[in-house]
Amino acid sequence: MFAATEIEKMATGANSVFHNLRLKDNAIQSFGPIINPSFQFASCSIEYIARYATAENLHEMLKTLPQNLEGIYKLTLQRFNEQPASTKALIQSALQLTAFSDPPLTSHELCQALSVVGIPGLDADELQYPEVDENEITDSCGIFLTKAAHGEEFGLAHHTVKEFLEQIDPTNPELAGYRVSRSRTRRLLGICALRFLCLNHFARLPKRLNSEDSFLSNRRRRLPFYRYAALVWPRLADELWDDEEFREQAMELCNPAQTSNFKAWSLEVCHFYRLGGSWNGWVNDRFEDKPWSVGTHSWRDRWYSSSDSLCSESTEAFTGPSGSHWGTSKSSASSGSSASSESSGSEEPSRSEESSGSEEIIEPLESRSWLWRQREHPDWKWQEGQTRRLAHFIRRGDFTPLHMACLLGLNRLCDNLVADQSDIHRMSRIGSPLQCALGGPFLIACHDLSTRKTYRTWNRISAVEKPSIELVQTLIEAGADCTRSLPAQYSWNSMGALGLKSSEWAGDYRIFAAIVKGGAQMHDDAIHTFRLLCREWTKYKKEQARLDVATVLEILGDMFLQGEAEASAYLTAFRHVVTDMHDIDVPLPALEAVTDDMLVERMKKAIESDSLSSLKETGKTPRGQLILQDDTLDGLIDHAVSSLAANCLSFLLDRFSGSENENVKMGRLLLRCTGNEFEDVLVSLLKHGSKAATTDREGRNIWHLSTVGSKSERILQVLMSTHVTKKDRETALHALDNINGRTPLANALFTGHPDYHEASIILKHCQASKDMLQSARPSVNAIIAGIESPKTLQELHNRGVLPVPDDETPLHDLQTNAHVDAVKQLLAIYSYQDSLKWKSPVGSYLASSSFSIYKEDVLRLLISTELPLSSGPHQRSIWSMVIDHLVEVLSKPPPLGVQWAFWDFCAQGLANPP
Repeated sequence: MFAATEIEKMATGANSVFHNLRLKDNAIQSFGPIINPSFQFASCSIEYIARYATAENLHEMLKTLPQNLEGIYKLTLQRFNEQPASTKALIQSALQLTAFSDPPLTSHELCQALSVVGIPGLDADELQYPEVDENEITDSCGIFLTKAAHGEEFGLAHHTVKEFLEQIDPTNPELAGYRVSRSRTRRLLGICALRFLCLNHFARLPKRLNSEDSFLSNRRRRLPFYRYAALVWPRLADELWDDEEFREQAMELCNPAQTSNFKAWSLEVCHFYRLGGSWNGWVNDRFEDKPWSVGTHSWRDRWYSSSDSLCSESTEAFTGPSGSHWGTSKSSASSGSSASSESSGSEEPSRSEESSGSEEIIEPLESRSWLWRQREHPDWKWQEGQTRRLAHFIRRGDFTPLHMACLLGLNRLCDNLVADQSDIHRMSRIGSPLQCALGGPFLIACHDLSTRKTYRTWNRISAVEKPSIELVQTLIEAGADCTRSLPAQYSWNSMGALGLKSSEWAGDYRIFAAIVKGGAQMHDDAIHTFRLLCREWTKYKKEQARLDVATVLEILGDMFLQGEAEASAYLTAFRHVVTDMHDIDVPLPALEAVTDDMLVERMKKAIESDSLSSLKETGKTPRGQLILQDDTLDGLIDHAVSSLAANCLSFLLDRFSGSENENVKMGRLLLRCTGNEFEDVLVSLLKHGSKAATTDREGRNIWHLSTVGSKSERILQVLMSTHVTKKDRETALHALDNINGRTPLANALFTGHPDYHEASIILKHCQASKDMLQSARPSVNAIIAGIESPKTLQELHNRGVLPVPDDETPLHDLQTNAHVDAVKQLLAIYSYQDSLKWKSPVGSYLASSSFSIYKEDVLRLLISTELPLSSGPHQRSIWSMVIDHLVEVLSKPPPLGVQWAFWDFCAQGLANPP
């Protein structure tokens, strides 16, 4: 019924093949014989017929049309391959970008992204607007792509489309280009973003007028993919940096020569963080359908809307409306703050942008971060002024690609720029590269945090928007100066204060430690910043603030013991701050000394990153040597094994040697190393004397445990190496476990489907003997009969491991799931004539299934092998056995849904007896 309705709809269209009533009826009737058709199958089939059928070939197409959805999809892709190269490239790129783009592209953004994917014959620089026609995408992609109901976004037509495209074999030369995956999409998206930013369309900045903000707004409205590309590619940079094409495109944009494309991109990103909010807010607001009404929200709700600036509340508290961070000094900023306080009593909203109704309507993609400024100062065009100042300081030329890379935390790009001799000390209006790395995007938005901003709020901020300790360390190691004064517009005077605030933003006080180690001098503003942190604890009773204070004092205490830089001055001053705050009702152990628990936690952090140098720094001190004993040492060793920290484990095992329970502990740790990821840990344990023959309570050794499951071949390679003596290896490989009475080789064969790789490793590296293959449950014959690989059977036979049968052979233990190739190999190894002396393998195979469901090729092979071995009387005995079994089967009603494959086969044999 559904198919008939859809075909009737198609018949109403122009140039439809279904105008012919006879052809239309034939098409409808062709869906009748199909078993369990789905709506998607019917819809895709009809679409395929309507797109490619003609009156002449419709009858033939209906006969050859696939009977399942996967067949329709594959047939459609084959039709795509017949298209010109440009259309084919368009389809492949559109499917790839639609499948996994994060955040999803709007339809307009997708059209513009496809203009730079490398479609043959398409040069985006030659177009008036760099974009592909939306109708061309829809027409080309056919049944695979559809447009969302709200009209904003393309999407794959059905979830089965994505599943089908993901499962395409990458080695298939015909269809591999249509395969979609997250990694391929992210690579294509990153390269498209960089190519788009480097187009000649964007090789200019707005004119030196008061129109910069309008220029950017118009560009975002007409070319929305520009902002998308500007914000997205930095988030893919570290992941894709090893890709040569991506790296070359990134270096073209971030050329040290500071091209116009680089300056335009920098202005777009800085403008976004200064006025547009955070990444999460931008992503959340991209597909809002309803306008945002100011009149329906309280002012408090505005600060926590999804697109709020990261620092909007803090700027309200610390910066004045007339004081620009880019062009005024501290004095002018403070005077601006006074002006702000005088006019703060006005509660009348701005009338300049009122709608025709009583409410002020803000479009979904407009900035929402600074509405409080417009509300309190309706005649002051703050946004236009800020955009003009941003454009001015970027035009100056002292804001280099290295500054921009540090601001966005692009570690790999920074490495390249530093290696290319970029000036690491160059100052811009926003500071040096190191100062940009300390502030991240927050330096563009504001220069301080409101004390009312909760830790819960900070936890919701994306990690990539926070300062990075790795980047800070890279710059310091490259020679960045930690003693330089800050630009005049900053809220602080010293690098120490900025480093402390940066650590608070990032939630990582190693940043502050790195700045102090780099030589940052002690100043009063650092004490003030630390006092504000203490106040969060003492006045507002925030547990996280207490932990932060303890962490800072602990870090400084360690640095003081090592005699590093200005740690002594910072520690003394910060201790006085905590002591002077008399309302503290919970003492800090870090004020007097570092506790044992703190040292243990520090060692655990070093172990988790496998930082041997950090662990040695703590463990080789007199205090650390006292701690590394007994239960504490045991716990750290367990933690090192769990963290796969081989270097730290070796150091701890050196301390552990000679203890009373060394052998027991080492054996227990060894038995945990059963996966490939434990390879280095296993080597370390074996080097320190761990016994490979150790067993658990069930009598299983490391070989038994490593042959269960998969992905343990590297563990077996280590066990077969020189780290284990030949005697220990042979003993372990002949050992039987207490559960099933199996040797490791029997375990590997029993659980090693499909490739039996672990069994091959054991056979290759050991002196083979029949004692290596033993098993009580199931029997050895049953294990051999269950092997599905002829190659493995031949290898076992060649090495002389297979047992010599007395009566029963593996041919008597064949199950209904036996593979015909494996059975052929068993027939080549074991004499069928000798097997008949005990029992007929055919009879055993027939008795293996309660429902008489057998593989026809295996049954034929066994019967054809047994029939020629004797004369007529024996043939009669075989058929007598078959007929008896058939009578027994037919005497019972078959279970629901079971078809008698055995019955069909026997009927054919009786009709054509040998």
